[in-house]
Amino acid sequence: MSKNIPNEIYEHYKIIDEDNRLNIGDGILEFERSKEIISRYIKKDSLNILDIGGGTG
Repeated sequence: MSKNIPNEIYEHYKIIDEDNRLNIGDGILEFERSKEIISRYIKKDSLNILDIGGGTG
């Protein structure tokens, strides 16, 4: 555990399933809304997008 990260954050991620968060419950709405917002800025039909350091969240 890092000294710079509060224990509450570690406890939160022990409870929350970040790998599946956007596939269930309110996460589905968050996922769809995120896609809508991102699509405003991405205009091409075919792109490769690299997400570096995003982890599962």
